[in-house]
Amino acid sequence: MFYALALLGRHGGVCDHGDYMRATALAAEVFEWQPEHPGAAHYLIHGVDDAIHAPLGLNAARSLARIAPAAPHAQHMASHIFLALGL
Repeated sequence: MFYALALLGRHGGVCDHGDYMRATALAAEVFEWQPEHPGAAHYLIHGVDDAIHAPLGLNAARSLARIAPAAPHAQHMASHIFLALGL
């Protein structure tokens, strides 16, 4: 997960689709194996935080909202996907 985070942060906040998709793939692999992993859900959401890729983050957003209800940032991250999908 730290490698996925490094890929997401490699370009100073500017989305590099190649690195974002690599980070998403890493996070998705961990999330599939362990859907309660908050880091996997969080970084998966970061990787697909745009209108085109947002559907790929819906399960992670629902999971993150459920597993970390008292964490404002977790709720905020889930809302990125929900808003992009009009939910």
